[in-house]
Amino acid sequence: TIQKMVKNKLKNNVELYTRYGVNQVPFNSFLCCMASLKKITLRELISRIIKNLTPDEFIDLNNGDIFRMFVKYDQVLQEDKLQSFSNWKNEYSEFSRNKKEDFLVKVYYSFENFKNYCSDMNVQKEPIFFQDLLSKRNDWFFQNGLNILIVERKIIASKEKLYLHVPQIENIDNLYD
Repeated sequence: TIQKMVKNKLKNNVELYTRYGVNQVPFNSFLCCMASLKKITLRELISRIIKNLTPDEFIDLNNGDIFRMFVKYDQVLQEDKLQSFSNWKNEYSEFSRNKKEDFLVKVYYSFENFKNYCSDMNVQKEPIFFQDLLSKRNDWFFQNGLNILIVERKIIASKEKLYLHVPQIENIDNLYD
């Protein structure tokens, strides 16, 4: 075996996997772990996600699965949302350009539903909804991105099994280094 420690300290230039524990917060332990990497609070991380996520990124998360999870396909623009939708289209004018109105309505509602889901601290946050987003290179979290692998232990029919969750993307080489 290769010795990676000397006198209880890591040698320089040693690569290894580690396990990082955080306080368990019901419904949010994965996001708490991610926030702790940046030494920010859970609320600050959620605020950054909501502030920085764009419709283009949103509809591509997990190959579009996140968009599909939060959209209602029979959704029509409600009268009381007309001004909000108009403001949203103006805010994301580059995204809105040359797209059909019914598609924009679906993206608008799905995007807003996702942001509401994120900000609701009483709802369990599924790590798979955030793994792809938080793995990507960006200025507001980690500029070089992260290689996030989630290992989940499940006991099924008295047998312990480990599951490895990776983001649902077409080419994993585009994400993991």
